[in-house]
Amino acid sequence: FFNRSLQMASAQRIRRVKADDLGDEDRPVRVIVRLRPALDPGEADNYVKVDSDLRTVTLNDLPTIEFDGCYGETSNQQEIFEHEVQPILHKVFQGHNACIFAYGVTGSGKSHTMVGNSELQGMIPRAVKYILDKKSEKSNNFEVRFQFCQIISEKIYDLLEQNSKALNLRCNSRKEVLIPDLSERVFNSFHEFTELFTAGCSNRKTASTKLNTTSSRSHAIVTVKIYNRASNGLLTSHKLHLVDLAGSEDNRKTGNIGERLTESNAINSDLFAFSNVVSAINSKQAYIPYRGSKITRLLEDSLGGTGLAIMICNISPGLRDQSSTKKTLKLGKKLRNCERPFQYVTQPQMLSENIPPHPPGASTDDRQAKPEDFEGQCNQRLTNATRVKDPPSDRRDLKEENANDLVKVDFVESVETYAESSKKRLASEFITKAQSCREKGLLRDALILVKHAESLFPDNIVAEPVKTGLARDYIIEAKNLKEQGLIEKSLQVYRHAQLLCPANQKLATKIECLEKTLKETGSSSNPLKSFDEKRFVTVMNEGTSRDLCQFHLIGKATAKAIIELRATREFMTIMDFRCVGKTQKWIYSFITKNSEQ
Repeated sequence: FFNRSLQMASAQRIRRVKADDLGDEDRPVRVIVRLRPALDPGEADNYVKVDSDLRTVTLNDLPTIEFDGCYGETSNQQEIFEHEVQPILHKVFQGHNACIFAYGVTGSGKSHTMVGNSELQGMIPRAVKYILDKKSEKSNNFEVRFQFCQIISEKIYDLLEQNSKALNLRCNSRKEVLIPDLSERVFNSFHEFTELFTAGCSNRKTASTKLNTTSSRSHAIVTVKIYNRASNGLLTSHKLHLVDLAGSEDNRKTGNIGERLTESNAINSDLFAFSNVVSAINSKQAYIPYRGSKITRLLEDSLGGTGLAIMICNISPGLRDQSSTKKTLKLGKKLRNCERPFQYVTQPQMLSENIPPHPPGASTDDRQAKPEDFEGQCNQRLTNATRVKDPPSDRRDLKEENANDLVKVDFVESVETYAESSKKRLASEFITKAQSCREKGLLRDALILVKHAESLFPDNIVAEPVKTGLARDYIIEAKNLKEQGLIEKSLQVYRHAQLLCPANQKLATKIECLEKTLKETGSSSNPLKSFDEKRFVTVMNEGTSRDLCQFHLIGKATAKAIIELRATREFMTIMDFRCVGKTQKWIYSFITKNSEQ
């Protein structure tokens, strides 16, 4: 017996070492299984067998399945936290984003695992307590905030606010999914968090079914944000998502009717969308259906992005839940087998000089910089990048928190990412991004990138085809503007083309002719003279749908597209209509028809 105990202890240590080892870059998602104890004699039929030492689960009618960790009926909260969750929290302090979520049928113990109670705290309160302990150990340079929301029937509600209205999802300029109006609370002690968290849990919707007297009718998401000021003065932010998914339900067993049935269908639909995402990742499909539900959109970075994740598969022991148990284990196996590249250093978000004040109801991710600041920021970072020869070891890829659009973020990110690289390599990166912008019709952004690439490496042969193509695009646009009678605008675009081809004599002649024409006519033939572009751009950024529909050629669909897009970027000129799918020809017609308005 003594030797057997030593062998079991040795196997347990081996299992724990594997659970703590998150250094495998090809396995950013860990999948563990937790078996709920039998609640009545009918479940004690040994249908499910869990081997914690070998990390396997065996069903009577299925082959043995191996996972990253397996915990039987006698496992406790502290054991799972120490062996599985704590190693990931350590990585969060090293600069990673992470997500921990529980999945399983209703009544399988998900809420117990994630939330727990006052005596047996779940993963959420234990994780927060660990973060606060680490914060006090390290320094006073950390600040911790958290958000708490629930998703009911594809509607998002703030659990930290009484009588919360349904909130919208948005995608910012870095393509990160966020909830702009979700409140964010600061807390400095575990007692403060407990009060906020308990109040939020009381706002979460639960109801009684035949299978679970306190069934969660919503997905609950706790997001903990950690702000850290490094020794070099850089302020960064990292996130930890803690998710308690609502349980899948067989309505033939639950007896749901009316509102309960509607909620159950919505829950099953969300979990089906979750399953589709896992299947698509597992089969390496080009398109991953994250937009199938709001919960999959929120977990996009954790399932297929660059964040670390732990999936806790909660299963019931009885034969009566065999169908749901099989589905849960098969999904966990699929997610565990997903192969996706993982950037071991998750990109931190660079924030402003001070931790930003956060008014109630506003989101820190929704702050936007003024567009005119972009050039100064880019030039400063470009200067810094060209001077750095041996950057500090703790230098990380930086993403500009207040960037105005994707191209600007890419530019700033590239400068920081390749600061230690040669000028030639950095210039080539800019040229590649410029070509991508050109293909999207973002000519101005492409021009900025090309000019910065030239400043780094003037004789770059790779840049010539891109410059030539970009100049051709500008010339075509200038010709179209001239045909529409927009002489002044055409001249401006021709000058952009001349920046790319300064030695082109034919282009210089065209510019001289246009300047002469403009001087003689006084731009009297220019519809822009009577079109207040500044006023319209203001309406695009601030106006309601009714305000936008007052202009000719703008209908409800176009107005809706403008309102949705301006949540992630600011419109600068009338040509930004291209971002909502309008062609140059349509834009010229719009200017002409609205020139007298």
